[in-house]
Amino acid sequence: MSASATQKTDDEKSYYFVNRWVDYMMIGGITVIAFVFMLGAQSFIHPATAVAAGFYLQWVINFPHFSAGNYRFYSSKEHVMQYPVTAFALPVVLVLGMIGCFKFPALFTPFFISIYLLWSPYHFSAQSMGLTMLYGARTGFFIGKYERLALSTFIFGAYAVMYLRSGASLFASVASKDETTTMEAFNALFFDVPYTFFEQPPLLIGAIEGITYAAGAAFLFFFFRACKKAGKLLPLIALMPVLAHSLWFILGYKFGLAIFVAFVPLLHSLQYLLVTMSVHINSKLMQENEQRSSGKIVKSETIYWYITNLLGGFLLFGALPLVLMNIADTTLFFAVAVTYAAVQLHHFFIDGVIWKLRNNNTLGSPLMWNIGELASHREQERQAA
Repeated sequence: MSASATQKTDDEKSYYFVNRWVDYMMIGGITVIAFVFMLGAQSFIHPATAVAAGFYLQWVINFPHFSAGNYRFYSSKEHVMQYPVTAFALPVVLVLGMIGCFKFPALFTPFFISIYLLWSPYHFSAQSMGLTMLYGARTGFFIGKYERLALSTFIFGAYAVMYLRSGASLFASVASKDETTTMEAFNALFFDVPYTFFEQPPLLIGAIEGITYAAGAAFLFFFFRACKKAGKLLPLIALMPVLAHSLWFILGYKFGLAIFVAFVPLLHSLQYLLVTMSVHINSKLMQENEQRSSGKIVKSETIYWYITNLLGGFLLFGALPLVLMNIADTTLFFAVAVTYAAVQLHHFFIDGVIWKLRNNNTLGSPLMWNIGELASHREQERQAA
């Protein structure tokens, strides 16, 4: 292989956390496949079948991703001490919130659930934003002031439209069954637990939607302008988070694909698992006192990391609700609702700091390395020593 070909291969590696195929599929490819499949199969896929599939898949995809965030933060004393308030005060506040829900369910629980349901898609949006910025930096797509403005307006505008439209649809559904439902706010249910949803004027939703589409078009313009300036088509992986986000929050609702929308948390989790797994492995490869070969580190740490977070997910979402149900002498549905909300609110806060964690190694951020590239670099250093 020529030197130029080798350099090109090395450059392409650095675009991705693992490699082209894994990154494309995890970041957006599986989302596209799921959307197209469900769009064509929605007429003969029974909703109960989709719900059952989602229920089982959440144990191996969605729940481990919550554990992965906790593992990244709490597995290192150095990480914890960088953000002690988040590490120690936040769990206390959330536990107090849970106690309030169990002791005074009518007073605290609707508020607790409403915060979680409002914040959850915002969290998805923040991840879409962060991944686009990250892949932009990896692939040479400079996201400056105006590019970032267009991107953030599109990403969070899509979230706002989705949230407002789902509320309007839910309100219309309730009103069609109960003609007395003319109030501006009404109670919906989350695991049989009521929470408050507010009706929004259609004109407001339409205005936000128009701004969102304009911002999306502007961001695409900036991307292709960057391609023209570079004299080549920049890697499209930089657009994959935006494409996935568009399917999650715009087209999924436009086409009324309820079964697809129900899978969005799983698709979001796939993205998160890719990044946290890569950061974990890269951090191990960067440890100077690590004696294992790079190949053994990658294989053993991948297995260890996933099994650890698989068990962590079972503890958080399987064991914990059962324990709380018995302690609080309440129903399983109520315990699940409160636990789900608390664990995920904790995750949202944790996720706000784990990507800012400082490291003391000389190789830079583990977020910016390709696993294979870093493994090769480490082996060369070991052999030279």
